[in-house]
Amino acid sequence: MIRLILIVILALHASAAFAAEVIGTITGTLDGAEKSWYVTSDDNTSQSDWTGGDNYPSLTIFGHATNDNTWNSKGALIISFSVPIEQLPMEFQDGEVIFVNSNMADSFISSRDLAPPKFTITSMQVVDGKLAIKGTFAAKLFHSSNFGRDMDPDNTKMVEGVFDTTLPRK
Repeated sequence: MIRLILIVILALHASAAFAAEVIGTITGTLDGAEKSWYVTSDDNTSQSDWTGGDNYPSLTIFGHATNDNTWNSKGALIISFSVPIEQLPMEFQDGEVIFVNSNMADSFISSRDLAPPKFTITSMQVVDGKLAIKGTFAAKLFHSSNFGRDMDPDNTKMVEGVFDTTLPRK
């Protein structure tokens, strides 16, 4: 009976993995090594989305380490910010970048106080309720083992790259 339950769980997990649809990408470097992260959706469910008004969206771009999942956070890169849709390109430093090392508690996080991340939005528009957005980012990330309450200035990673995705509205 336990074997049957395990087989069903594995089958469901495998089918969920193959159901992921890639709705965008983040490409760049993490400490000089080239990386790609995948923005995914599964039956209109995604960890990436946007809220707010059409002219001032708040968004989260959750890039997974592989293109076949929608929920595993290990190795993920998360970009989040709120920004008005203005004349583009637009540069700003108010946002957050997180690299999930092994889990959300063990992460490398940008800090507005220590070294604010830099963003440039090159394209952003709402089409059929979805936010199509492209841009670049660069951030110095600081290790934290307690969800960002304390950051280690001696344990850092540098990340920079480009993102291109179309986000569902939450």
